[in-house]
Amino acid sequence: MGASIDLDNYDITHIQKSDKAPSLFPFIAKPNFGFGSINVKKILNNKELNNYKNNFNSIIKNSEVKKLQDIYFQGFKNKIIYEKDESNSDFYSVPFIFDKIHNRVIIFPILGLKKFENTEFTDFYWSSFLFYPNNIEESLQEKIRSLLHKVATTYCNTSMVCMAEVIYNREEDMLKLVEFSPRTLGGKMSQVIYMSTGINLETLFVDVMLDLKIEINTYNSVPVLLILSFENNIKSDLKFTTFSSVFDKNLYYYLYYLNNDR
Repeated sequence: MGASIDLDNYDITHIQKSDKAPSLFPFIAKPNFGFGSINVKKILNNKELNNYKNNFNSIIKNSEVKKLQDIYFQGFKNKIIYEKDESNSDFYSVPFIFDKIHNRVIIFPILGLKKFENTEFTDFYWSSFLFYPNNIEESLQEKIRSLLHKVATTYCNTSMVCMAEVIYNREEDMLKLVEFSPRTLGGKMSQVIYMSTGINLETLFVDVMLDLKIEINTYNSVPVLLILSFENNIKSDLKFTTFSSVFDKNLYYYLYYLNNDR
């Protein structure tokens, strides 16, 4: 909630959050702490809302994130926050580099293709992403770049690699920030970009920090598909594994070149 108020103060468009349930269904209920996808639910009626409230603590109490929270944020009280349902909007996971020296943002929008995996833990587990810059209208890319430039100049004191999530509502022609994190990218997104463009974000970030002349060209990129699965026997061009604290099991990342042969 505090972050939402801060974003309002800097006139950064974002998904609005409230600690009070909206009067109109459907809407999204989720924890106010960073539990990833754990206990993020789409609420359709009063019965589901009451069930969510009653089961809220039992869902998150045994998660790996809760264990870390108890160690590092002792006494923090988990609460329910509510958001507008944006299920029909386009979702983009956006690795980007803030080049403070030259006051620019370099973006790599990755489109989320499949958002819903209904389990006892969540309704919002992402299972596939597409990186294909040529298919994203330049006007939308400019909207994303402009929004993240405002975020970066507001919150970043130096050049850095960052990660953001944004949604684009085509009917309203509205772009909103979901979340932002000034951190080194996760392996899956870096791999997608590298396979598609040959751009290594980690070394590129070093070049930016050293103020070296860099040229970024994603217009000749090859489309790459990333599929997340619990199965360990799917054929792909590249596979790697991470442990998911959301599901308390290994999660396998399968990457595919979407060339003319497929």
